[in-house]
Amino acid sequence: MDYIAGELEFIWVNDGYIITDRSQLDRLRREQNFQMSGEVDDETAVSIGKFAGANIIVTGRVDGEGNLQRLRLRALDTQTAQVVGVASERL
Repeated sequence: MDYIAGELEFIWVNDGYIITDRSQLDRLRREQNFQMSGEVDDETAVSIGKFAGANIIVTGRVDGEGNLQRLRLRALDTQTAQVVGVASERL
């Protein structure tokens, strides 16, 4: 998963996006005393992104098993929580 995150960061930074890495989000989450366990849901991700000053936040997960795994990404607008983009790619 670190490899995928690194590749996405490389692509997006080269396309001109400003990336906030996970360690910054973790620090922000602690500061706001978010009580989360397991996956970050869309509502929490939007709240974290808004607090960090982001316009868009991308969440992702890997679904499936073995040769049937897929990476699924969602781009969420932090002002409206609207899904503004999705992607699904076989791993």
